[in-house]
Amino acid sequence: MNSPKLAIDTLISISNEAAKARTMADKAALYSAARHLLSDLEAHVDEYLHGHVYLHEKLTSARWHIGAMLGFDITNGHDIDTHHVWALGELQTAGDNLPDER
Repeated sequence: MNSPKLAIDTLISISNEAAKARTMADKAALYSAARHLLSDLEAHVDEYLHGHVYLHEKLTSARWHIGAMLGFDITNGHDIDTHHVWALGELQTAGDNLPDER
């Protein structure tokens, strides 16, 4: 992964689209893209940031919120808008905790 911060920006865009997605095809495409980017980010954290636990926590939480928005994970009784706000918060925090790229 050349740019973890670009991946975070893309995940924020995916989260914004997820809040509006209506068809199962759109939801599946967004979920697949998000899962792939999150997996790449986790591998990057493991390899270059020595498994930074806090970042892993934020990425895992973002995965749940995105999945819940799109119908691929439980919602725990919360609506899409709530999960959207939470996903954005987790992704922003993860991005803020990534080192600056060189």
